[in-house]
Amino acid sequence: MRIREELSDFCFDSPLNLHKELIHETKEVEQGSFKLKLQKLVSNRMMLSEICWSNIGIIERQLEVPGLSYASRGLLMHQVMVWKLIKFLFSSRNISGKSKSVKSDNEEDMMPDGMESAPEIELEALLLMRRADFGCWLREGVYHRVQEELPLDTSLPDVFNTYQKLVNDGRVPNPVPVYIDEDPIEEDTHNWETVEHFDLAYYLMLLHARQENDFGALKTMFSALASTNDPLDYHMIWHQRVVLEAIGTFSSNDLHVLDMGFVSQLLCLGKCHWAIYVVLRMPHRENYLYLKATISREILFQYCEVWSRDVLQQQFIEKLGIPSAWLHEALVS
Repeated sequence: MRIREELSDFCFDSPLNLHKELIHETKEVEQGSFKLKLQKLVSNRMMLSEICWSNIGIIERQLEVPGLSYASRGLLMHQVMVWKLIKFLFSSRNISGKSKSVKSDNEEDMMPDGMESAPEIELEALLLMRRADFGCWLREGVYHRVQEELPLDTSLPDVFNTYQKLVNDGRVPNPVPVYIDEDPIEEDTHNWETVEHFDLAYYLMLLHARQENDFGALKTMFSALASTNDPLDYHMIWHQRVVLEAIGTFSSNDLHVLDMGFVSQLLCLGKCHWAIYVVLRMPHRENYLYLKATISREILFQYCEVWSRDVLQQQFIEKLGIPSAWLHEALVS
């Protein structure tokens, strides 16, 4: 039980507390005779590096918990790589007071940020080290598949788009999720020839290569099966989605399956306060103006026995700005 509680904290409470500490934009809206405080994460590419390393730190502490299975450890290590890839592809750095984007330095880094401030390392040498390190990583994952098609100085978007063309033509293996690649499941469980679920890391590359074009694979990219063999596990992919959306990588109001999947997962664990927290951060939709209020009230009523017995949960819900009348109504119902 102790191990299970420790893992639950690392999987859910720690990442959500990290999310809560980030800057949010608050908007108060009227819901009938009441008001709700809706919040939206505010971030940018300059802040992304710190966010990614904070999430990596949480995962690394989870890896230290004894008793993890080999499969679980493999998925966690893959999540570390995913956060590093997000940092590499979508962050900007501040060099001598100027913002430097990965778009202008495609082979930047998969290395810790701490090296940026080392005074003994000249900037030019540091950039060469970053390029070499990322080049080794990229060759292992993608480049060796397209080296006969492209010159060595090809930009990353062209590399990723070329690989996708080869995938479409059936000339290279599908970049299937890591849990399939490293530990194949029974063929009759999922038909990977007809159901296209690529690995989340590969979707990140395609998202980066998209540049100004529309990216039509958001729903598939942010489905649980892109990163885990549990179709009901949204605990990490939700955080990756909200961070990428906050920095302007994409914009979508059509990922409610992901939001509600994570809400359901939290409710199954008895974390009603975090479930309401997630609901209040769902993207706004004009055709569902009262969606967040309706879901929040349903949680209060259906799970009253859970949150009402936990003083900390009740206080947390009150601090979220949930109308006290709703709590009292649920308690007396």
